[in-house]
Amino acid sequence: MRFKKLLLACTVLSLVVASFPARANNTNKITGYHDGTTCEETWGWVRNESSSKPLNVGFWLDYPAESVLAKKIGETKANLFRPDLPFSDKNHGFKWFLPEEFKDTGRTIYVYTLNSEGKPEKLLNFSNKNTTCNPKELFPAGTYIQSRNTGLKFYSSPSFNSSTIKDIWGRPQIFQKGTILKINKDAIFDKKGNPWYRVTADLWNRYGSGNWFLPANHWFIKKVESRQEIIIFPDTTEKWIEISLSEQTLKAWETNSNGENKLAFETLVSTGVNNSTRRGVFKINSFRMHSYMKGIGYDLPGVPFDMYFDGSRAIHGAYWHNSFGSVRSHGCVNLPLDNMEWLWSWVNGKHLKVIIK
Repeated sequence: MRFKKLLLACTVLSLVVASFPARANNTNKITGYHDGTTCEETWGWVRNESSSKPLNVGFWLDYPAESVLAKKIGETKANLFRPDLPFSDKNHGFKWFLPEEFKDTGRTIYVYTLNSEGKPEKLLNFSNKNTTCNPKELFPAGTYIQSRNTGLKFYSSPSFNSSTIKDIWGRPQIFQKGTILKINKDAIFDKKGNPWYRVTADLWNRYGSGNWFLPANHWFIKKVESRQEIIIFPDTTEKWIEISLSEQTLKAWETNSNGENKLAFETLVSTGVNNSTRRGVFKINSFRMHSYMKGIGYDLPGVPFDMYFDGSRAIHGAYWHNSFGSVRSHGCVNLPLDNMEWLWSWVNGKHLKVIIK
């Protein structure tokens, strides 16, 4: 089997690589923990074993700093007194208050130490804490929602006493992390006053559609954010996508007015087994924020960010595996979730050319 570069998760030229210089050896001497997060604040401690100098920490929202969707929202110095620290030098705590603009719903906070250039250096232990913010208002009908965490079950009516929706194997359908569905009716309240969302699981043509119910638990649910079109190079006049079946990679290219092709993005993918992803030149013909992909041996509601290019074959995110770099699908092109969300914004609803070779 051809050797795969498993560490190739995604490259956005000049944006991501440049932000992660080689780590200094002293990162092994940095210890610390992200202890907790509420809707108001996040806190923890961090210390360099070889120095008493306080370290700076930075905060990233919803995605880790390595992600193409990374968003740094603040930083502070870890110099607060923490009487519980297990060493004599106890001035290494930090506390940071969440800005009001990020209290609109539940969020995930990642905390990193920062190097001398202010770049992320080391993710603190147990960091990716969820805030406890609830939206000021329940999401209205028409809102696309995405699961922040795996765990919620789907129900046949807005009650925990009703039957759960089952998959093709007879197991309860679980709202998996990364799944996207659409609220098709304003929130419904059960007899105890608990809010519920009725969601539509859009299905591909031969399966019809169905209405399922989810408890409006915003620890698990977030609203899908609308993003502006991503353009890496300012002189871009054309975009196109190249997929290599032999290398299991997807490359996003931007062409300028001089006809020069510049690589904007690259990621590992999973294409179809048994040559079920066809070679050729295609064009993205339709878009769905989510699809229900169901067939023999698979039952996948809420497949996110779908760009159809060859009949029922699509480029889309995959929440059910992490085997990118090897064939896996039934003909579609699977991407890691954050990479697919980035690509969705880069394509921005345009019917781009897709070359598969």
